[in-house]
Amino acid sequence: MAEQKKSLVNKIKTYVKETQAEAKKVAWPDRKYVISATSIIIVMVLVLSVILSVLDLGLTQMIISLTRMHS
Repeated sequence: MAEQKKSLVNKIKTYVKETQAEAKKVAWPDRKYVISATSIIIVMVLVLSVILSVLDLGLTQMIISLTRMHS
């Protein structure tokens, strides 16, 4: 049992060391790029939200009109 715990601890230590080594190899984007990309995403989300809201409102009104015509 003690050997299994040591083995598990060693595996965890190895995993953490390897993960840290890989994280150091990553080419992280600079702050300017992150802000630019985030801004574009926020604007696109807002634009699509408005488009979908208008589409939803239009379709809702159309369904209401159709149901009133048939009742």
